[in-house]
Amino acid sequence: MESANNNKSVKKKITSKYDLDFQPVFRDLRDLEKYFNGFDSALNNIDIDFNYVHNVISLPESTDRIYYSGEYSQNLFHLECTCENFAKKRNVFNKKDVRRICKHLYWKLSNQNLVDKLTLLLSFDSVYFGYKKMVKLNYEKGFVIASYKEGSSWINIYNKEKEWKKFGYGINQKRWSYNSKPSNHKRLEDDINSLFNNILFVKGINY
Repeated sequence: MESANNNKSVKKKITSKYDLDFQPVFRDLRDLEKYFNGFDSALNNIDIDFNYVHNVISLPESTDRIYYSGEYSQNLFHLECTCENFAKKRNVFNKKDVRRICKHLYWKLSNQNLVDKLTLLLSFDSVYFGYKKMVKLNYEKGFVIASYKEGSSWINIYNKEKEWKKFGYGINQKRWSYNSKPSNHKRLEDDINSLFNNILFVKGINY
């Protein structure tokens, strides 16, 4: 049985500051003004999906069989595994959600080249580093995905150069990890700082 949290509202795109389904709490009018100024800035010519869900593509029917990894068995077609980690995730995330993947499924998908590079990057960071929350920024000529986790000021940025690549950006430090920057880093720095500091990380917002 899938979790009740996985409903249509999860995929709702917020394109206006009046579409928020939460009620932030502000200390005074300055916080309120800062919040809405940040919202307007972050949404400047960008369609933002605050609760982005990245789904694994449908796999060929030939993968509808039993695979083995040590003592555990997997079915790639149904994206299922018998390990304890997968058991914890199966009722939290939708069936095709990359965050549902365990390490056994990840390595099977990776070794057999069954999914695209972006899916592998997102699933790897979810499996090994706990990056579960994703935001999708849709631009006129493509999109960028940012993933993050509670308690960390570092954000993963997935940007398509010649191929999909991951970049690390520190919100507090305002710098790129190992000085490795995407080609459009100046635009992204402005958008990411505005988005996370003025909207997602504003005191009182329960995101």
